[in-house]
Amino acid sequence: MTADPSTESAPTTPLIVDLDGTLTLSDTSFENFIVALNKSPLATFLTLAKLRKDTSYVKRQLACLSTLDVKTIPYRPDLMDYLKAEKERGREIHLVTAADQSIAADVADHTGIFTTAVGSTPGLNLKGANKLAFLKKTFPQGFDYIGDSMADLTIWQETRVAHIAGNVPKMSRLAKDKNISVGRTFANATALGPRTWVKALRVHQWVKNALIVVPWGLAGDFEPQPLIKLIAIFFIFNIVASSTYLLNDLLDLRHDRAHPTKKRRPLASGTLPATTALLFIVTAMPVSLLLIAILSFPAAVYVVCYITLTLLYSFMLKKVAFVDAFCLATLFTLRIQIGVAALDVPISNWLLAFSCLFFLSLGLAKRHLEVLKAGNDAGYTAAGRGYRPEDWPITLAFGVASGLSAIIIMMLFIQEQAQFPAKYPSPKWLYVIAACLLLWIMRVWQFCHRRQLDDDPIVFAIKDRTSLALGAVTGAAFLLAHTPW
Repeated sequence: MTADPSTESAPTTPLIVDLDGTLTLSDTSFENFIVALNKSPLATFLTLAKLRKDTSYVKRQLACLSTLDVKTIPYRPDLMDYLKAEKERGREIHLVTAADQSIAADVADHTGIFTTAVGSTPGLNLKGANKLAFLKKTFPQGFDYIGDSMADLTIWQETRVAHIAGNVPKMSRLAKDKNISVGRTFANATALGPRTWVKALRVHQWVKNALIVVPWGLAGDFEPQPLIKLIAIFFIFNIVASSTYLLNDLLDLRHDRAHPTKKRRPLASGTLPATTALLFIVTAMPVSLLLIAILSFPAAVYVVCYITLTLLYSFMLKKVAFVDAFCLATLFTLRIQIGVAALDVPISNWLLAFSCLFFLSLGLAKRHLEVLKAGNDAGYTAAGRGYRPEDWPITLAFGVASGLSAIIIMMLFIQEQAQFPAKYPSPKWLYVIAACLLLWIMRVWQFCHRRQLDDDPIVFAIKDRTSLALGAVTGAAFLLAHTPW
């Protein structure tokens, strides 16, 4: 926060504050839309159909469909400190925003800073020229204004002092070009750069998508041409998967902000604007799907199935206990199916059964950890899920049973199907793989029950040295199984 002492106004000058992008790091109107969409998808889309006719009416209808929790949205801390200091000086501070009046009133009640709070009402969208006309009529003696966007430039031209929040360098240049007197600036603490995008897109989760290449290794032909195609699909599919992560984070904003670790995610913390995330989703997902269809149309069909199930999971199924974990296991298995379809080889029922049960166990491990935290950590609840703290014996039982069942299926496969020298000259090494997977699943559940596991078992595997060692032994055993000894 910076200031030119010569631009400081007297306490008698009213201070007007914008809301979205200024006082808050997020867009409350858009977040209200997300909450409404999560709660009543059909009613939300019917309301949006009237957007061109009356924006302020749509805002009111969305506010009626849902209630935005203004206590959890990310506020700009340095601006909040400044406003509190100005209030102590005896200055009148007014919140004037294009967000709906109900949101403005809730923010004012929560912060306890503002003398008045005025938002959009049906028939009047308080943005740009409409906001300027309101301010000039309400404060004819003059005022200072804190804003953040291009729409605020016309207002700044009529203010005594312009205070800038958000993208300070850009807006300061524009203000200087229009001879606007700039006072204090409140820059974003974290720039929207590559590191933010890497975190938001969960690049570390891309390791899961390597399952697309698994069918090539199991096919046993080891031809380079199919592998190149699978690798290309793998990289494109990463963008699809990241888009679904962003969508799920959008719909889970309220719950993520109440989570001890997820509240630091770029969307939940306000580092990545929700509107920017939505633009990425609607652009990247169809383009990626088209590219995969060019490489392999059958694989693209399964990608569509993956996206469809992800949407169902995000909107409905993640709220149903155990069904959510089963959906996660199915999504993992669909990754394998994408690789199978791209190679155009027969699918192994053994592989599908193993995959479903193995990843069901990992999904339940994640839920088991959340249930344990909900029962033991003060103030923490498994928000947005269908589990209760007392469910931990059930998640433990089904999770461990699923993992052991997956290993049994692998052992049966080795005994019944892997004894053909043409495919596995040394099938005895496959038992080493089964042993390593059994040890790893036991380790995951041990750490999970002790609440020492990260939120995601895959992330745990990447960071855990023992897991990496078991993975190395598994890879070596797989290669030895293809070698006559």
